[in-house]
Amino acid sequence: NCRSTVNITVSSNADALYVGGLAGSAGGGITAEYCYYSGQITSTYTGDYADYKHFVGGISAGVPTGTISHTVSEANITWTNSTAEYNSEKGGARGIMSRPSTMGTTISFDKNYARGSVAMAVGSSPVNSQTANANHDGAEVHGASIGDEVWWRVTAGWNAVWGGDNPTLEKPWTWDAAAKRPKLYTFN
Repeated sequence: NCRSTVNITVSSNADALYVGGLAGSAGGGITAEYCYYSGQITSTYTGDYADYKHFVGGISAGVPTGTISHTVSEANITWTNSTAEYNSEKGGARGIMSRPSTMGTTISFDKNYARGSVAMAVGSSPVNSQTANANHDGAEVHGASIGDEVWWRVTAGWNAVWGGDNPTLEKPWTWDAAAKRPKLYTFN
């Protein structure tokens, strides 16, 4: 039950760079349920460390364990690397979560959706070598659907936390008709 609309811009030469709309790297794991991110992420790795790690995800990056379910990412992601090579084990960007496949993980994914763009480049050359991954990329959602309350409640599965006109702590989400998005009810 969280929402973030912040724009994130990171430029670093550190040996590891993990950036996410809700969480970057969470060594102990993550639970992200009924959350969405709508912002821009611009992440640039400027170092020359041979074993660099540079991962960006619309929801999270580089987590070893946990649950990512019923999340929606509207992230527009720009991933740039200054190194002369691209290696999917060392970096990449995904709509929901990006991480090296060599990282031993036990992540449970369920009903995650991504809408937005992911652009990757080494220097000024585009990178197009990531293979699709349904869990990490998220299911695609179109503009007309995402602006519909029924889509959020039924398709995205948020009915379990939907308070509507009578929100509670267990069901804090209501509908913002003007923004055409769910909003968290503010309790006094």
